[in-house]
Amino acid sequence: MNSVLFLDIDGVLNSRDFAIAQTEAGRTAESADRVDPVAVAHLQRIIQETNCYVSVSSVWRMNNTTGIIARILMAAGMDKQYAKRIVGLNPIVYKDVSFSKKYIEEQNTEFAKSPWSGNWYRGYESAVWLLRNRERYNISRFAIVDDDSDMWHMVLRFVHTPNSTGLTEDKANQLIQLLNTDSTEFIERLKSLVYEEHL
Repeated sequence: MNSVLFLDIDGVLNSRDFAIAQTEAGRTAESADRVDPVAVAHLQRIIQETNCYVSVSSVWRMNNTTGIIARILMAAGMDKQYAKRIVGLNPIVYKDVSFSKKYIEEQNTEFAKSPWSGNWYRGYESAVWLLRNRERYNISRFAIVDDDSDMWHMVLRFVHTPNSTGLTEDKANQLIQLLNTDSTEFIERLKSLVYEEHL
């Protein structure tokens, strides 16, 4: 059985500290300079130690293919064999205004009143990708890394990275632990929470 990591980029593979260092070094914020080689090395270790697939949840997915993102990471030091594990881009659901309205209206009262009621987009989109691709990639484990908190019911499989520092060794270790922990029952529960029209 395999695992998948849902990957944000801004605030994970780059950070405020990295941007300051880039500026001080006189570098531009373009292409490979936009990702921190240290954070990319942490990501490579995660893939290496868990053999996980990667689906990109970042807004980068709107303007880039998996191949382009892989090449950017390779330019920042990632080995090709690990960059090839980037196999997916999360679907874009949040632009569907009618669905968004329906979702909020149909959630149970307890959830609607919770702090998560307005913070669900990326978590939901990750759940959609997971259920669509679970059999194809034989997935039984997953984790999410992001500097934001819109993780919906997926928060229990979520590692938050401060956008000041991005992905660190400690955060990488947390993700490795999650990716090596079975989440089959959790994935099964998602079936009742994701709208059939998105599967």
